Amino acid sequence: MTKLGRVERVEVAYRETVESGLIDTVISTRGRLVYTAPDSIRRVSDQGEGFMLDGEKIGLIADGEVVDELDIADIKPLEAMIGALRAIFAGNLERLRRDYRLDYQAGAHQWALSLTPRAIGLASLFQLIRITGDGAVIESIAIHQSNGDRRTLRMRLLERTPVTLD
Repeated sequence: MTKLGRVERVEVAYRETVESGLIDTVISTRGRLVYTAPDSIRRVSDQGEGFMLDGEKIGLIADGEVVDELDIADIKPLEAMIGALRAIFAGNLERLRRDYRLDYQAGAHQWALSLTPRAIGLASLFQLIRITGDGAVIESIAIHQSNGDRRTLRMRLLERTPVTLD
């Protein structure tokens, strides 16, 4: 987490899969995600759809352009998920400990962190967030939703500043 906290900017290619009990097929999208410390995240699919987080605002993106802007605090479930996402990319262990029960496993370089929500409101949305990585590189984020759906974001590092974090 200390190494993640030293990352100023990271760009990854992602592939997201969504498995739902409502449909028999897995939904898959690809795109790019850029995190810029301390709290900016831009995620856009190859189809030009996504979101942009900047401070307390979230911009909804369609055709590569921001088409609507919302205050994150107005949507409590969204605020909780965004808080977790930002804390993960920023390596903010204190924030994660406040909102989640943590289970951390580490090898020489590979690691896994499971987050179980402390608040009942969050637990009604998702049961578990599992993050895996290698050193200062987050490789996947899997969200096990309370309704049984599963969303997995697999990432491949494209660029990072600073380049090395030894």
